[in-house]
Amino acid sequence: MSMSSEKVEFSHSQSLLTPKICANTSFESFHSSLNANKYYSNQKSENAIWCDEYLKEILVSLKESEKRRRKIDYKSRQIPHRAILLMLMEITAIRIPLNRTTLHLAVYLLDGFMDTYTISHDKLNASALMCLLLAAKIEEADQNIPKFAQLNEIVENAYTNQDFKVVEKKIITTFQFDLIHPTAATFVESYSNQLVSYQDYLFHQIHHSNTRSSVFSTYESMIKDSTELLFNILDVTLHDNRLVNYTPSVVGAACLALTRSLKKIQPVWTERLVELTGYNYEKIEPIVEALEILYASHAPKADKICDSPESGIASGSDCKSESESESDSDDEYDLVDYHPAIKRRRIFH
Repeated sequence: MSMSSEKVEFSHSQSLLTPKICANTSFESFHSSLNANKYYSNQKSENAIWCDEYLKEILVSLKESEKRRRKIDYKSRQIPHRAILLMLMEITAIRIPLNRTTLHLAVYLLDGFMDTYTISHDKLNASALMCLLLAAKIEEADQNIPKFAQLNEIVENAYTNQDFKVVEKKIITTFQFDLIHPTAATFVESYSNQLVSYQDYLFHQIHHSNTRSSVFSTYESMIKDSTELLFNILDVTLHDNRLVNYTPSVVGAACLALTRSLKKIQPVWTERLVELTGYNYEKIEPIVEALEILYASHAPKADKICDSPESGIASGSDCKSESESESDSDDEYDLVDYHPAIKRRRIFH
């Protein structure tokens, strides 16, 4: 897929699908921890700690691997449910806790699984949690892989071990055992140590020496603030599934460029970054522009959630179109019960 010829357009009216949820004490405590204490926001996967010495070779291998990614056709009736399921996965990743790369891979697996099958209403939670478990088996050290019991606690023990095993097997066969795929998080973690250089810091100090604009007090503070923003931008990419089919290495490079732009680090894209990522700025510019709008508009948004079919797991070809789904529904709004903390809360326009 040629990224240079693609134009990604986002608007504030098309911002991420995050339903408005009625207040609930238990859920609000989770949500506060999600925004204020993202465990995975400050963690690098263990593989990323030692790989810098072989970074070029690793990036070449990752770029070869990303070519095998499954294309998402967006034919699932359950796309509107994605925001709630993503929230459940984020909460779980904090509580276990799990690395960011695990969460990003899990979301990719969920998108592919939902695109292939219509999942019964009572199996949506299990599907999200099993995607997270499978991703953890790939990205985490053995001692950090969650148990069924840990995941079941998140949903108030709604499932049996057999329920989880059935869904897990279905996900594995859907991807034909090909579950190891790099995500944008994989590339951002590889890129992050080279986000800013000491030359960037010196140039920034000189450029702002005669202005009243804020200046990083030290090189270390520049690294810290820029890296934190980088991972915040990366996390936002999960919330819009239109980015799913874009090459992860390109999305990762765009996250770097947008971070430098927002932090007023000039030039935004250097020869060093071209060599690191393999992309010139013209290649990533459409994604940078899209991410800037998406990041600026990242806020909860009310949206209607339609009921899922309750016929178990059926072929994606049996899914109805959005227009058919709308015509079948006479209700002003529907009820969801993905997570106990928001069980049977009304979500509507």
